[in-house]
Amino acid sequence: MLFEDFAPPKRPSLEQQRDALQKGLGRVVQWATTNVLDSESLLNACLVDQRFDRQFEEYRGEWLWNLISITGSASKFRDPLLNALRTVCEEQNADQYCTLAMHFARSGDEAFRKLLYDFVGQRQIPDSAITGEGQLLRLDGEAAFQFIAAVRGRDLTNKDWDWDDTAIIDAAIEDFGEPRVRELLTLSLDVDIRRFAEGWLAKGKPVTASSESQKQSYSERMQAISLEDAILAAQSEKNIPWLRGWGMHAQESDLETVLQRIEAEQNSIVLQNLLRVFSNRASSHVDRRVTDLCKHPDSNVQRRAFDALGQNTHPMIREFALDVMRNEAFSAEAIVLLIRNFQSGDEEQILHHVDLPDDLCLRHWMMTDLTKMLEQNETADCLKLGLIAYFHTPCQFCRFYAAKLLFERSSAPDWLADECRFDAEEDCRTLMHNVSDIPASETM
Repeated sequence: MLFEDFAPPKRPSLEQQRDALQKGLGRVVQWATTNVLDSESLLNACLVDQRFDRQFEEYRGEWLWNLISITGSASKFRDPLLNALRTVCEEQNADQYCTLAMHFARSGDEAFRKLLYDFVGQRQIPDSAITGEGQLLRLDGEAAFQFIAAVRGRDLTNKDWDWDDTAIIDAAIEDFGEPRVRELLTLSLDVDIRRFAEGWLAKGKPVTASSESQKQSYSERMQAISLEDAILAAQSEKNIPWLRGWGMHAQESDLETVLQRIEAEQNSIVLQNLLRVFSNRASSHVDRRVTDLCKHPDSNVQRRAFDALGQNTHPMIREFALDVMRNEAFSAEAIVLLIRNFQSGDEEQILHHVDLPDDLCLRHWMMTDLTKMLEQNETADCLKLGLIAYFHTPCQFCRFYAAKLLFERSSAPDWLADECRFDAEEDCRTLMHNVSDIPASETM
């Protein structure tokens, strides 16, 4: 695995710019400030949501608008973005378009304001009614809220009250306060707004159990599942996430039965489910039936087997990890085995023997394991591997943890602090405040 100078180049190539835009690296803002950012690459990032994990990574609309403002690209990007919002019909990209539309409208472009109202009023994304509402609320405040309430009141003629109805109420309360929200809803003469108000008042505020009682309830639910039901679920050839929780509370005799089923099983999906039982449960010994599956032809089974084996601490596991790294094509998977079995010097073994996967999902898992290994082993030299994890992860959420680790271990080069201040991820941008007492390294 190649370690290189990861500092932002002053004259980046188009490939470097596109890569940094896709990841959301703060160096993009630096390039925009020095007038070297390619406008076509920036426009493409505005038109296509490039986040790796859209379920967890925060939206980039605000970050992209900042880049548009710095580069003075608003007039050039106006028509493509106006057309994109007008024609979008899927949730992907829509939130990003709506945020950019809000900023165009704030700058005085009434076409974007009208289009944003139309987008929300016509439910342009039927499966994601809440998309655009937050931006509209930020744009026009109380007037926008009453418009949204009327649209949602109209929706209630053919649907029940749902979580996103409550969500927009909560957002308005945060902005205007509950007494004012109540006034805006209950004193309105609009029949749709009143219907929305009645739905809110009838629904009330749900009572949630305490986290401790929820935790206890989950534990009890897992323990109530029989071995037979767990195996039956695993054999359904569907993804069964709760088998992880069941395995945490299972009896040793039940785990042995699962291992016996693993030894006899041929179906890859069923094997993944059975291995999930051991994904958060240490075993009393290193089991050949699990280590054999680390060389299974199905990559998903491999990953599950490595995760299961990695829950344990044993000298044999470290030796197995090093052997895999030296001799197998899928050596990146072995890093998870070193999280609990690390010894000083393993950093160089990884650098020398492990290649960077081309597949982004495999790369993400590898960088996640790498960061965890460094975090949980304070004697590890995190400079090289930490910077590799920071730069090569496609996930902006995971990039934060790699950067945080480098600052906490006083291994961060000076350029990293400057770059993190402009990252697409808010946690990265605020990292300097959270670790302000931690010095940057002078070694790079």
